Amino acid sequence: MTTIKFLGCVALGAMSVSGAAHADRTVRNSAEWSSAVASVQPGETLLLSGQSGDYPGALTLTDKGDATLAPITIRTAQPSLVLKALVIEGSTNVLVRDLRFASSSASALIKIKGSSQIRISGNVFGHAGVQTKQKSVEFSTDGESRDNEISYNRFEDFDRSSDSPVIPVPGADSGGKPVPASFIQTASALATHIHHNHFKNIRPFIQNRSVAGDSGREAIALGTASTQQIAAGTIIEANLFEDCDGEDEIISVKTSKNQIRYNTFKNSYGSLSLRQGQGTKVYSNYFLGAGAGKTAADPNYQTGGVRAYGASHTIYNNVFHGLSGTQARKPILLDAGDISATDPDALSNKHRAATRVQVLFNTLIDNAEGISVEASDAKSPVGAQGNVIANNLIEGKLGTLFNDRGTNTVAAKNIAYPTANASLGTSGRPLPNQAWTTVEVYEISASMVAVSKNGYVLRAPGSGSHAYGYASAAYPGIKLDIDGQIRSSGVVGADDYSSGVAEYRNKPLTALDVGPAARP
Repeated sequence: MTTIKFLGCVALGAMSVSGAAHADRTVRNSAEWSSAVASVQPGETLLLSGQSGDYPGALTLTDKGDATLAPITIRTAQPSLVLKALVIEGSTNVLVRDLRFASSSASALIKIKGSSQIRISGNVFGHAGVQTKQKSVEFSTDGESRDNEISYNRFEDFDRSSDSPVIPVPGADSGGKPVPASFIQTASALATHIHHNHFKNIRPFIQNRSVAGDSGREAIALGTASTQQIAAGTIIEANLFEDCDGEDEIISVKTSKNQIRYNTFKNSYGSLSLRQGQGTKVYSNYFLGAGAGKTAADPNYQTGGVRAYGASHTIYNNVFHGLSGTQARKPILLDAGDISATDPDALSNKHRAATRVQVLFNTLIDNAEGISVEASDAKSPVGAQGNVIANNLIEGKLGTLFNDRGTNTVAAKNIAYPTANASLGTSGRPLPNQAWTTVEVYEISASMVAVSKNGYVLRAPGSGSHAYGYASAAYPGIKLDIDGQIRSSGVVGADDYSSGVAEYRNKPLTALDVGPAARP
């Protein structure tokens, strides 16, 4: 039986990036940086000036700051200045803001080692043309880092996916070998808060006209196999992921007890993957696909939702709309695995079968597939088991809307309406390929209507819909819908649209809502 280590499962709020600085220390080159950081005090600002060439290597800040005093701030008054890399080690209460980073050779543009209360805010991380393994922000495994914040940054343009000197046209084979790349890698960091960032453009590695599914090109990688039992308490919220097409995992989660909420995933290949760990909550996110999706050159190619392994996750209040993903990239996939969720091997990199996962109050509209619970097979000998699928709303013209091949799945009060070439799907119990009962899956139209939110046209149950008053009351802990409004009508799906309120606490995001320009 696996045991989770509770090490800093803290939901920290957004740290302020204001705070009066006591003094500015102007720095014009690397030599002056070394002199300034030797004596910098809490409350002071290291104000970088000069030209990009004046800082030829990584800048280092070691053993500085005081959690009880004002932060040390690192910023620039020179918008054209581009730094190659910054290393922060053994420090606390440091604010890094309004900088630009780019390097053709650095393994990480910002590396954080054994530090706390480090705030990375309002910066731009560029990776155009990079053909070596690189991350934007990397937390080192050397020393424990905790309570750090990454907010209002723009991460962009991992546009070279291989070591080949030839730049392929979109959709063509990449050639050479894949180059691993991630915007953020947390390793064993605890209580990291990642919010209001814009993650954009990770080009996939393509072989035989198909995207290589496992090339180490995730937008965010939370942990490694060795951290899967650590309750990291990471919060990823209110970010926009756009054209993050690097591989099958847009976000790879290998820690426990995290929250991934209020994000928008737009035309991004692959899925949010709960790859290892237990007890992560995924809620109130928008997974959106638009445009053509037939080939790897198309913007909506194999866009997916949430793929879950491990135990006791909760996936609720999410909207999946217009996604083209199939197979491993279905909107919601509770997958089979190599080993059971309770296997005692704490460090195994194998896939733990989805177990006791709750899938509640989600809306899936016009996707290529629906909800799938997988059985064991030769490759994955342990099937998904003991999962709960309730109060979901699914409509579509393609694929199978709700297919359960797992063991002991509990389904209740779902509404599904297949049209055109779609099929309803079948239950896995008591025997495979059983028809759903109407209590489990009610096959009826939810009378969906168009709803405009922040420039996106989505769909929600209209007035008089069968979706209202139909939800099971067995899940009282979910009190709000995806908009942040109180659930008052007993509606299935993510959106309690009956109130008709036009203002939303949570909305699908655009580039105007995230990144440096959106910071308050």
